[in-house]
Amino acid sequence: MPILGIAVVMLAAILVCLLAAPYGTLLIIAGTFGLVLSMSLANQRMRGDLQKIKEKLGIEEQDDFHLSDEQIETELEQELAAEDRRNELSVNEEAPPSVTLRTIRQDEAEAYWKLRLEGLRTNPEAFASSYEESVDLSLEAVKQRMGSGEDNYILGAYNSQGELVGMTGFVREGKRKLRHKGLIWGVYVSPAFQGQGIAGRLLNEVIARGEKQEGLEQIHLAVTKGNEPAVRLYTKTGFEVYGTEKHALQINGRSYDELLMAYYY
Repeated sequence: MPILGIAVVMLAAILVCLLAAPYGTLLIIAGTFGLVLSMSLANQRMRGDLQKIKEKLGIEEQDDFHLSDEQIETELEQELAAEDRRNELSVNEEAPPSVTLRTIRQDEAEAYWKLRLEGLRTNPEAFASSYEESVDLSLEAVKQRMGSGEDNYILGAYNSQGELVGMTGFVREGKRKLRHKGLIWGVYVSPAFQGQGIAGRLLNEVIARGEKQEGLEQIHLAVTKGNEPAVRLYTKTGFEVYGTEKHALQINGRSYDELLMAYYY
């Protein structure tokens, strides 16, 4: 609290106490105690914030004289901004809906392919496969492509009515020198169910399953550069960007770069 503000508060307290005689002395004591306590708590909080900044910068107690006021102010502002972002995320993020996650069976190929084609049609820049090349694929061919083992499967998200509303594929490399790697592909959630945490649950389930696979050390995926919601989701889940593929996709004469990301166990 600024010194002028303290002076004003003290003057106001004295005037009130004089008007409230003969209890003025008690009121003065109580007001003084409250003011001292408030200043003490504020000082403790400031010290705590300063200590966090020191730890973040790796500054030891004996090096305090190297920490300028500008550094303290900058780091404090960054810490407060980060806290605001965390609070905003916790408030705005909806709780995941009541969905069931399980591997999509081959006898569910029709529902799977319908959802897959929906994603290819509505978000062509998000997938390497095209709607035009996929729409005429027979259901029997779709079934043959669907894996069912722990190394190759399609994970589905089903709502309370048993409808398939989200999916992602996983395949592990088959060659001996590449067996430590896996790949996530085809992440998609139907628009009516987006923004409800389903994609995050799908990713976390794949990661949890991969953790149980002996020798699997990393899972890769690619995301179109500029698709910030997807990038934030993957980053939040633990994926890291390790490279960029220039002109990875070409759609109607336009080129799209892809960010290459990996999750490391």
